[in-house]
Amino acid sequence: MTRTTDLDTLLTDALGGRLTWRLIAAASGATSCDVAQVTDTTRAVAPGSLFVCVVGQRHDGHDFAAGAVEAGAVAVVVQRALDVPVPQIVVADSRRALGLLCAAQAGPTMAIVSTASVVTTATVTGLFLAASSYFRSERIQQTFVLIDRNTPE
Repeated sequence: MTRTTDLDTLLTDALGGRLTWRLIAAASGATSCDVAQVTDTTRAVAPGSLFVCVVGQRHDGHDFAAGAVEAGAVAVVVQRALDVPVPQIVVADSRRALGLLCAAQAGPTMAIVSTASVVTTATVTGLFLAASSYFRSERIQQTFVLIDRNTPE
């Protein structure tokens, strides 16, 4: 189930008081939209995405913003204004904004990495969280789970 969040609410919850930002209206004048997900990868952009342009060592996410909008991004987070027809959130540090936005979109998150010595603790905690209506619990059965990031996005 995809949870959508109003852009204004997401920005206030995630960035308010933590990071200075300004909103540039879309070409149509629109400044608000519903956000289904936050991503910095054009491969993951789907209709309703908020695309964050992160400047990396090899690539600049700003170069991919137009493609993200074509793929369905409803707004972009940028470090400099771009010529795209969707609302733009201008920040000084898009990488920091990405983490804050993902954390706000995902809600409270907790992970337990278990080895043989703490499987019982992980199992009991997982059962407790699954019984709670506040948390979503997922159990991964694989022995090894490879991840490419250690941040909320």
